[in-house]
Amino acid sequence: MATSEIKAFPAQAPRVRDPKRSAGGMLERLPSFNQLPSWLPRAALERFVKAFEASGFRGGVNYYRCLNRNWEKTKAAFEKSGRKIKQPTFFIAGELDMVIRTYGGTEAAESMVSKVCSDLKGCHFIPDCGHWNTQEKPQETSTALIRFLDQTAASEPKGARRSRL
Repeated sequence: MATSEIKAFPAQAPRVRDPKRSAGGMLERLPSFNQLPSWLPRAALERFVKAFEASGFRGGVNYYRCLNRNWEKTKAAFEKSGRKIKQPTFFIAGELDMVIRTYGGTEAAESMVSKVCSDLKGCHFIPDCGHWNTQEKPQETSTALIRFLDQTAASEPKGARRSRL
């Protein structure tokens, strides 16, 4: 099993540790690394950098800039559903994902997901894996996803309409 290398990389401490928003932005709060992980070849990183230099990073942060707007546009449907996502749901993340850690760890994440998903088929936290699970642990991510899809398809009533991707 390949390693995500998260634990193995020597990291320089974040420049900003003060929790106050006025102390600095997100980038200053992240650790920095002196080497790239094996799953991110230098050529790929350079392609990403070139694309962002040409178009900026606005598209990458627009999702976060629109959180309130998106909530306002979907709130009525969410309320109508009884504040539940009713589709079969399976949550996959890396156990070392900084977002999971920010929200209290894997148990807290599973609790949050279970509160809004009425047909939660499970949560799978990939060991030794960070935020980019599809790059860091593609085989483990795919295996978990395929297992969920197989179980969901097997539990469908005969003749149920299925969408094909």
